[in-house]
Amino acid sequence: MRTPIPRTPGSRVRALRHLKGLTLAQLAKKARLVESTVFRLEVGDRKPNPIHLKALADALGCSVKYLYIPSRDDR
Repeated sequence: MRTPIPRTPGSRVRALRHLKGLTLAQLAKKARLVESTVFRLEVGDRKPNPIHLKALADALGCSVKYLYIPSRDDR
């Protein structure tokens, strides 16, 4: 059975962060963002900002496009 792909950019950031074994603080530092910004994005309290998503995608080694790909359930 496959693990479902997280639906929102924030939940994808969180899933990739966990997959790579990074703490919130480590990812924020790597992306040169404030830790609270990353946290609020992950939990959905903050709308995704393209500049922040680019920094997070670079830090996580993925594309910004990946963070926006709809899951099969959304199609």
